[in-house]
Amino acid sequence: MRCWSCLRLFGLCATVRLLDFCQRNGQCADGNHRRTRSRRGAGARILTLQHTDFHTAPPCSIEVFETVVGTVRDQDGRIRLGAPPAFRLPSHGVLLEKEEKRTSFHATNFKEKVWQMVHQGGPTARKAVAAAQFVMPRKILIQLLRWVVLDRDFAERNWYDTMKRIVCMPTVLEWISPERVGYETCLAAFAVRARTEKWKRWADYSQAFERLAAPGKIGDNHEIVKFVLGDLDVAIYTEVDSRSDSGEAVELKTVSPRKKEAFRTSRALNTYFDLLFSNCQRLCLGVVDKGRLTEVTEMSISDLHNLLTEAGDDPNIILGRLAAAMKVIYQSCTTKRAQEQMAGPYELRYQDDVLSLWELEVA
Repeated sequence: MRCWSCLRLFGLCATVRLLDFCQRNGQCADGNHRRTRSRRGAGARILTLQHTDFHTAPPCSIEVFETVVGTVRDQDGRIRLGAPPAFRLPSHGVLLEKEEKRTSFHATNFKEKVWQMVHQGGPTARKAVAAAQFVMPRKILIQLLRWVVLDRDFAERNWYDTMKRIVCMPTVLEWISPERVGYETCLAAFAVRARTEKWKRWADYSQAFERLAAPGKIGDNHEIVKFVLGDLDVAIYTEVDSRSDSGEAVELKTVSPRKKEAFRTSRALNTYFDLLFSNCQRLCLGVVDKGRLTEVTEMSISDLHNLLTEAGDDPNIILGRLAAAMKVIYQSCTTKRAQEQMAGPYELRYQDDVLSLWELEVA
């Protein structure tokens, strides 16, 4: 009887040691992630996930992850945190060193934690955004994008770097629309994406872009792309050369006063024009009518810059200045058409760094 009790005790101890060993060193077959126990104290369990493509191929032991950390899946089947004891941010695909700070995310303050880290900028912001795309649903990422755009105190360098990382996520980009994120956020997001992609086929990224037919196309190296955001229409005139693709002019159709609530700060609007005209020398403003630029005049980039920066952050002043500029342009073009009897159709021509409007001969 005594021997049987000793044998049972020995078996129990062996089982406990074996389970402890497996918990410390357990690793899945594909070798992409490992579960470890922290030695800092009892119960300080940390789960670190490493996977080359987490979105399309979750780790093989995802059930263990959901059991230990307490996660749930959103409607898209992606992972979001419930109430984990701790979450370790990925660092270039390797385990973080012990001296690196651990960040605890809970269901009630996860978005706030990520936002605080993003706001700090630098490597911390990059880690936070990298972690966010793994565990946050797209709706939360869209909200994060809105926070980034509308924050007045965000450092300019950190703002652009964070915007670039968020809008270049394919799962987020396809969700960006004026209805979901507002006109200002959508405008800023596509402007950053356009500059990030260096203007290569940037009109294909969203259904909000549509190419205008002739006479918008001038030769083999010129084209006009129309960017539609509700009542705000922007037609970008581009000249493509062998070195780079750069915007040469822009046409603003209307800025509706009914949409002024979307422009709570001029940051996105200013950033859009700064990115768009960084390599431009002349600006063309006018009116698009059935695919044709019917009223067009010239405006220097410095004048446009002064027009926007002098307005500050007051949306009424911004829209008022744009409306006044459009009125002057329309009146000058109308007078010119009356004097020179320019009945159209018209063609845009680019010569000596100046974009001008020409009347085509009617066959």
